[in-house]
This record gives sequence, structure tokens and C-alpha cells, in this order.
Amino acid sequence: MFLAIDENTQIHEVVAEVVRPKLASDLSGLLYWAWVVPYFIAFVIIVAYFLPFVIRLPKKTRSLIILAGFMFVFGAVGLELAEGYFYKKYGLEHIYNELLYCVEELLEMTGVILFIYALLNHMASMNTPLLIEKEAKTIA
Repeated sequence: MFLAIDENTQIHEVVAEVVRPKLASDLSGLLYWAWVVPYFIAFVIIVAYFLPFVIRLPKKTRSLIILAGFMFVFGAVGLELAEGYFYKKYGLEHIYNELLYCVEELLEMTGVILFIYALLNHMASMNTPLLIEKEAKTIA
């Protein structure tokens, strides 16, 4: 939920403006988008919290969720590092940044889709009924 709100309201941009001046170095631009530092720390904490739960899942579900998470985080954080480097070197409108941005979004959305598939597949394997009803409109 937080990531959806952040994507819409650009909280990470504000975080980057606060964190960037506090860094000793941006590592030639790799940490130019400085929001990756606190968000990655939060990611590690969340993974540590949920890891016991994920490990207990069936192998297929566990594998799909881990792959989905890797795709999302690699797209969101990993490619953001490269984008910062190329931004400092060539500017925002350079073809490298434009291509990386497209691949970043593709990985993030593919990760989300794979995660949803993993959840639905897990529900199906447990014979969990999924009922979607259209709400009836009453005319008074």
C-alpha cells in the first residue's frame, strides 16, 4: 500500500532530497537517487520479518514469491542505481536513462503480476473458492 501511495505522491523524491546531502559521496551518481538507501534498509527489515512465513510456504509458491520480489526490487532499486549514474554522466534525457526507465517499470510491473499469480495459484492449490459478485442495484 505504501509503495502505491509513494508512486503516486512521489514521497521518495522528497526522501532523496533529504538524504542526498547527508551522504559522504554519491558514488559517481550511483546514489544520486538517494531514496534507495533508506528504502533498501526498510526492505531488508521487512524481508527479515516475513522470511519465516515465506519459508513455510509450499515450494512453488515460495519460489514464485521470491522471484517476484527479486524482480520488483531489482527493477526499483538496482536499476535506479544505474539510472543515477547515467543521469550524472549524460543527463536525464539520454537514451540510456530512457531505456533503463522502461526496463525498470517493466520489471516492477512484471514482479507485481507474478506476485498476484503466485497468490492466486496458491489459493487454487488449496481449493480456496474465489467469489466475485456484482453488487445488485436496488431501485426504490
